[in-house]
Amino acid sequence: MQNTNENGTRVNLVVGTATLTAMLNNTGSARDLISKLPYTVRVNRSPVDYCGVLSEPLKSDEAEGQPGWKNGDISYIPGDNYIAFFFDGEADSSSSGYTQHIIGEVDDPARLVAWPPGS
Repeated sequence: MQNTNENGTRVNLVVGTATLTAMLNNTGSARDLISKLPYTVRVNRSPVDYCGVLSEPLKSDEAEGQPGWKNGDISYIPGDNYIAFFFDGEADSSSSGYTQHIIGEVDDPARLVAWPPGS
């Protein structure tokens, strides 16, 4: 599902039998990802997120980078070509050492915790 408006593009994240909704924003990286939908990436769980390596880099603008995230954020990390779905660690995130390009937000971050490992 895609639904675009001035706030971004609403998408479904399908993991196994679970579907979560998210809003991808209007950053360059998010627009590049949207142009590639549907897109599949295998993610693994860490203590704070599900993270996976994209098959090819997204377009990115260094000016869109920031330290840290909010729980529920979807982030693209250009240096490592990672996409991350954060469910925890917001309070300490600015010390992560990575520059985050926030490309969207999951509607219900608590549901991320229930994703199966190696999704």
